Order: sequence, then C-alpha cells, then structure tokens
Amino acid sequence: MNIVFKVLDRQDTIQRRKNGDFVMSATAGDVNTDIDSSVYQKYMPGSTGNNSRVDDPALTALIQAQRRELDPAKRREIVRQAVRRIAETAEGLTTFYAEHNEFWRPSLKNYAPNFGNPGAESAPHMDAAWRDQ
Repeated sequence: MNIVFKVLDRQDTIQRRKNGDFVMSATAGDVNTDIDSSVYQKYMPGSTGNNSRVDDPALTALIQAQRRELDPAKRREIVRQAVRRIAETAEGLTTFYAEHNEFWRPSLKNYAPNFGNPGAESAPHMDAAWRDQ
C-alpha cells in the first residue's frame, strides 16, 4: 500500500470535511468523556460530525443500543461490537495522537517523553528522573 499525504490549509480542510470530499482526515481520536460522544458524532447518520457520510444500519443499531443500555457490562460489550464493526468495515481511520511537544533542560537526567500516553501522565516514570546541578 502506498499512501500519499497532501497537506491542505485549514479552510480547505474544513470545507472538504463538510462536503465529504476526502479520503482520510488526520485528527486526534481521543475520547475525553464517554466513548458515545466520539462514536455518535463520527458515525451516526445525520450527525454534524459524520463527515464521511457513514450510513451503516448495523452500526446505527449498535450505537442506539449502547445509548439505551443501562447495565455497564452489557453496554461495554455493545460498544466493543460497534468499534469492531467500524474497524471491519473500514468506516473510519483516525490517527490517535495529535501534535505533542515536550521541552526539558539537559540538566534533567533519566527522562524520556512517552508519546504513547499523552496527557497528564505523559511522563509516568518521572520518579526515576533527577536534576543534575
């Protein structure tokens, strides 16, 4: 598989998303609250965030079912089915990490950024770092 990335300016990107005129949109796929906020927005027909115009009746049924389910264990399984469906049908391709920058001084020893876990715990092993004066 060969992938060609074409960088577009912000306004062009916004307009293409609204028109559904793109192949892949590299956006962060983080979920800060409930997974429903992301799944519903991106894959529910009629949602303003459904830029890919996804209209999969099986996926729609799963999204609606997980919204109705009150039992956390049952709901988690329905969400897993929905995510599996998204992956199997290639309805969405999301890059999971947005731009991330870290700065530190040379005097900070035994430190390495952890880009696999962005956020408040981006450096989970800071207890092993020290400052060399």
